[in-house]
Amino acid sequence: MYCPNCATPASAEQKFCRSCGLGLQIHSQVLAGQSPVTEPEQALVGRVEPLKRRRHRLQFWGFITSIGGTAMTLLSGLVYGLVKRLPSMIDPTTVIILGSLMGIGILFILLGVFLVGYSAFLSLPKASAVPLWQQPTALPQAASTTTLPPERRAAVVPSVTEHTTELLETSAAQAQARDTARQGE
Repeated sequence: MYCPNCATPASAEQKFCRSCGLGLQIHSQVLAGQSPVTEPEQALVGRVEPLKRRRHRLQFWGFITSIGGTAMTLLSGLVYGLVKRLPSMIDPTTVIILGSLMGIGILFILLGVFLVGYSAFLSLPKASAVPLWQQPTALPQAASTTTLPPERRAAVVPSVTEHTTELLETSAAQAQARDTARQGE
C-alpha cells in the first residue's frame, strides 16, 4: 500500500504514514474491502436501481398493451363476424370501423411485444463494470512496525568549494615567492 497523500510505501498495519503523518487506517480498510459499502458500489447501486424500475415499468406496460390489443382485436373480429352473418347490418362504414379497430388492436399487440422485448435488452451495469483499480484486493501481510528502523547517519559529503581555498593559498604563496624573487632582482 502507498500513502494517498505522499506516495510513501506503507504496510497495511500502519496507523499513520511515516513521512507525512496521514492516518492510514481508513485507507487500508477500504483497500482490503472491510468497509461496509465503498463509494464505487454506492454509485453502482445508484445507477442500477433506476434501470431496474424502468425495466419493470416497460414490462408492465408491454403486457398491458399486448393484452389490451389482443382484447380489441378479438372483440372487433367477433363483431365483424356477426355483422357479416347478418346481411341487414352490413354497412360499409361499420366494416371500415371494425377493420380499423382490428388493425389498431394488432398495432397495440406489436407495441406491447416490442416494449417487453426492449425491456429484456436493457443492460444493467455489472459489478465488473467497476474499474480494477477501484475493486478491493487482499493486501499482503507486512512486517511488524512496532519498532523504529535503525538510525542511519548521513555520510559527510565534501563541499564543492572545499579544495578551492587550498588553491588560493598555494597561488598566494607562489605569488609571494615571485614577488620576493622580483624584488631580489
